[in-house]
Amino acid sequence: MAQHWNGQQQPGGFVPPQGYDPGQSQPYAQTYAPPEQPLPQNGYAEKGDGEYERFKPKKRLHDPIFLILFIAQLAGFAVVSGLALNTWISEGGLGGGVGSGTTGNSITLNRHTAYLLLLVTAAAVVVSVFYLMLVRAFTSIIMKVTLVLAILLNIGFAIYLWILRFYSGAIVFTIIAVFSVLAFWGFWSRIPLATLLLQVVMDVANHHKSVYLVAFLGLLVQAALAV
Repeated sequence: MAQHWNGQQQPGGFVPPQGYDPGQSQPYAQTYAPPEQPLPQNGYAEKGDGEYERFKPKKRLHDPIFLILFIAQLAGFAVVSGLALNTWISEGGLGGGVGSGTTGNSITLNRHTAYLLLLVTAAAVVVSVFYLMLVRAFTSIIMKVTLVLAILLNIGFAIYLWILRFYSGAIVFTIIAVFSVLAFWGFWSRIPLATLLLQVVMDVANHHKSVYLVAFLGLLVQAALAV
């Protein structure tokens, strides 16, 4: 049977004691005064200038000595190459060999081999650009094929040098081939992570087209140095 308290029916038959006053309950959490400064409109607190100081580079040039050495060796390479080409042409190198008289013969570098070197370098530039386009579409496959081909070419070139009896080069490339074979499974297990990182980098580069421009200019400079 339901009971009544203050004119209201109480469920469950609960009857409070006579003269009971529940009063006011105490708050469960401590109340705080509102902040004196208004909150920012964008919902984020503004950070002071010192918050990101550790992310700012302290200086733009970190290794001036190595930069000077790099520029010096690059200038030296250009000067030596210019002198060598000038001497080669003045000695009749374009007609055959590396010079006239006893300086060379038609079997060594001549006009036709120079043209062939330029054509091979141009073809390498085209293949490199095409390879870069394929990497994004078939990243994992390209990396696996490249790893296998690199090891096979190291082994094949070492065998070729042994056949030619060029023992010094054969020993060096045999050591390189052995190390590449031993490191194969270590490289192979890291291909998934490398694939993910490369895809992320290329996706970010798609929003900054200047990255591809710098890469292409670097490819041209590398091709020029190869010639």
